[in-house]
Amino acid sequence: MDARYEMRNMRSDHELGLSKYAWKKTGTDYSHEGFYAASGGCDADIFHCIENGRLYVPTTNELFQYTEPPFREKAAQAKNPRQVPHEEPSAQSPIVVCLSTVGNADKNRGTWLSLPADADGLRKALSRIGAKDGKSAIAAAKGMDEAAIDALLPTASGLDELNMLSHLLKGMENWEIGRMEAILRSGVSGVSDVPGLINLLLEDNLSRFAILDLYSHEELGRFRETVDGDDIPEGVDYAEYGRQCEAEEKGAITDLGYVYQRFSITPIYNNEIDEKYKIVEAATATDPHLPQKVSKRPKTSVLAALDDAKQEAAQINAARTDQPDKPPRRRSGQEQGD
Repeated sequence: MDARYEMRNMRSDHELGLSKYAWKKTGTDYSHEGFYAASGGCDADIFHCIENGRLYVPTTNELFQYTEPPFREKAAQAKNPRQVPHEEPSAQSPIVVCLSTVGNADKNRGTWLSLPADADGLRKALSRIGAKDGKSAIAAAKGMDEAAIDALLPTASGLDELNMLSHLLKGMENWEIGRMEAILRSGVSGVSDVPGLINLLLEDNLSRFAILDLYSHEELGRFRETVDGDDIPEGVDYAEYGRQCEAEEKGAITDLGYVYQRFSITPIYNNEIDEKYKIVEAATATDPHLPQKVSKRPKTSVLAALDDAKQEAAQINAARTDQPDKPPRRRSGQEQGD
């Protein structure tokens, strides 16, 4: 099993709330060992929840929702190649979207578009699905590398905003992507949609957060005592003190370390997309080099045509009636003799 591939199909389920993070559901006490113990000793990697019908993967700090299509669906796609999306997405793209025609938002009948893209790439994608009028719908969208952003993608205002986000992600260094992932997993940033994520990636907003190489409350408690010189109250162990620090700092311990916010995020993005990221308008505009359609005369009904003919005949008869009477034609001598 390709771990990187599988991570693309895993996301946090805040609704279920089984985790060790700050967003966990009240009254729950999740642990990897405890989950497997409660499952009756089952050693499966993927579990099916009877209550909501979803698939889940237990990890160290949370129970991830697994969004890979069931085997039966994948097998059906393999038997019917026409339903498989054209142009498989590139694994190097930060975000890929599946476009389909409006009214047929089915990712199995659409075409993949790797972002960031330009207007020409979008135009070709629209041509593959027969969207001659340029109208399309996003049937699916996912981050190829970072599972944490998947849940945010449906909140984008449209393809242009997703393209802008992809440009920002592609320009990031590996350490910046790791920092972003930790911040999103922790939930301390309050980012809940694509505009918020775009704002987080602009200027120095990522540096407003501290990420420490600490992976448990006990480690956090010891760090605050030995490094910061905190005096731990008598009778309080390191783990308890770590939880107190986490609550006071509104931080969270994740698989990527302990995250807390040091300074406020600067509001920069105001939902106005930079022109250089816009591709929809250019891709769907009429190409001046192509022959334009000649407008046809509107079709006239048979009854209307007959009515017009009657009116024209009436006008002709009226014109003849208005003409002065001509004198009678004189007969020739031959005609008179007859």
